[in-house]
Amino acid sequence: MLRPDYRHLFPMLGQRNYPPVAFAGGCLFVGESGLGKYDEYWRKRDEELPPERRGLNFMNSGIGVVRPDPEPLVLARNACRGYLMSPAFFGDRMYVRAPRQLICIGPTGAEGERYEAETVARTVLDQLQLSPPTDSAPLKGEPLKGLPYRYELHPLLPGRTLSEWRYIGPLSAPEAKAVTAKLGFPGAWNLAAAGRFTSVEVPTADGVTSNVVQCFEGESEIPPRCTTDSHRFGLALDLLRTHGNRGATVGLWQTILSNDRERVLRLDLDSPYAELWIGGCLVKHNQRIRLGIGNYIVAMRTRTPDALPDTLSIRPRLRPSNDVDAERARRLARLRQAAPYLDRAVKVVPERPVARTCRALLSEMRPE
Repeated sequence: MLRPDYRHLFPMLGQRNYPPVAFAGGCLFVGESGLGKYDEYWRKRDEELPPERRGLNFMNSGIGVVRPDPEPLVLARNACRGYLMSPAFFGDRMYVRAPRQLICIGPTGAEGERYEAETVARTVLDQLQLSPPTDSAPLKGEPLKGLPYRYELHPLLPGRTLSEWRYIGPLSAPEAKAVTAKLGFPGAWNLAAAGRFTSVEVPTADGVTSNVVQCFEGESEIPPRCTTDSHRFGLALDLLRTHGNRGATVGLWQTILSNDRERVLRLDLDSPYAELWIGGCLVKHNQRIRLGIGNYIVAMRTRTPDALPDTLSIRPRLRPSNDVDAERARRLARLRQAAPYLDRAVKVVPERPVARTCRALLSEMRPE
């Protein structure tokens, strides 16, 4: 029996949740129609993007390709303009009826095959637990004893990218030190209690300056300039944009998450440029933490290197980890499910960075 949850297939689109659905080639084609309601909203957000990315964000609907297994696996997310019906298929081509045009999607030769193999592999990898679970004793986070006045809580949703943040930055190292001391970062930091915009005065060589706290609240409200490839590969926080494309800077993040049950979670944040605290505990990548019922401060500090790379993004996630043996079995089953798509990337795009990750996972699953 299928247990799919397609509500968050397109976390940045925010369109209608009754999708046109079609079945072809052993896959479900699930989408959001995206007709009209948010056109003006996305048109304004589009202006925030750099010139080379404008227009993509205004693709206000999407079609996802899903393998309908008991644990559904998303193979691809395709951004497009609003459409009026389920996709139709004829031979090796797919037709989509948009309000003013008929769109035909089909094979594009060897280069198209390479693009498809890499895109599918990257989409699949985003859904896998890349690091093998370790059986370490879980930390214990401390819940808040009270809530900031009129603060809107966000539910803790295991497996999804943490995205409802209050953020201040980019800051130089001296500015970050001053702000950290003033706000009591990370445990008692009061940024989450601040209004939508607030000011924090920090000393500089020229006197005193004010830094505006930016509010990224709710998935559909995260400015597109602060995410990367959300239409295709899921929601990720783009550190280059949040840090203003400046090297050697620091960003401070905070949110309050509401946990409705006793659970043990494992942090998935494999990046040297980010560290995260939950309930006052510094939690490292692949480390476990035990949370009771209550509300928890989640704080994160990010930094950029002196020499900026072409891309720099993170996906902080908390995965269920109550039973480590069950977690390992679930991860192995998921790797087996994804193996055909990882194999294809290794064969078709062996020189790409994604192929190295695929090889490592396949060798772990099929030891020589």
